[in-house]
Amino acid sequence: MSLSYASLADIKEELKTNQTVDDAIVINYGRRASQRIDRLFQSDVPFFFPFIKTRAIRVAPDSVNSDDGTLSIPYNMLEFTSLNLNDTAVTTVEIYPPYTSPTRLLRLTSSDAWCYPNWYSYQACAYPYKPLQAVIAGVWGFHRDYANAWLNVTTLTTTFIATTIQTTFTVASIADLSPGQMIKVESEYMEVVSVSVLTVTVKRGINGSIAAIHNSALPLYVWQVEEPIRRAVQRQAAFMYARRGAYESAIVSDMGLIQFPADLLSEVYGVVAGYAYS
Repeated sequence: MSLSYASLADIKEELKTNQTVDDAIVINYGRRASQRIDRLFQSDVPFFFPFIKTRAIRVAPDSVNSDDGTLSIPYNMLEFTSLNLNDTAVTTVEIYPPYTSPTRLLRLTSSDAWCYPNWYSYQACAYPYKPLQAVIAGVWGFHRDYANAWLNVTTLTTTFIATTIQTTFTVASIADLSPGQMIKVESEYMEVVSVSVLTVTVKRGINGSIAAIHNSALPLYVWQVEEPIRRAVQRQAAFMYARRGAYESAIVSDMGLIQFPADLLSEVYGVVAGYAYS
């Protein structure tokens, strides 16, 4: 199940009601609203969350700039891990421009070929001809301020995470934690399922990360979703919850056409459109 770009606390704040709400339904609407946004971007992984993944990309002439040695990739990358070109590991490569995140460009920094730098020097020309393929491992996603996207909100206490299947642990504070959030301890991503007193229940090893053992006193980080996206999902999920079952709302025109209320707020479209060319 996908994550929500707005936490349970975010959505309940937007509901502005003193009545008891069903937390499970509320966060489910957050997930559904987030999925709608991901589909608008035609993304196979959560677009605004980090996702560890290895992708295979065809190296074609229209994706290579030989003047500066760059390869254009069709996805947003937050961190680069490794590159393999036609079964050859390539270490002389960098995100371009350096220290830019997110990026859609990788640049070769060295080449043994006569043309420096040259992506095609790794192409197998012997029969049978083998098209050039780049296998790129990294962290994919979108955040305009990735250096500050992970916020340290608390630390693990003496009840450290002793196994890779343990789903509960205690922390020094839960003030900034809420179900639906994506958190990180060391290099493992988790989803917050529930919080109670100082105990956090999580789903382990999400978004391509690997569950691991973690010592006590380690910092716990919360992923800060891009604010316009978080706000859009907060509004959309609250709207969906508030009007659940309200199918009687309709407009009947002179032609007898029944128009049900739109299920995706126009402001959500507006927010997403702002990222279309990012």
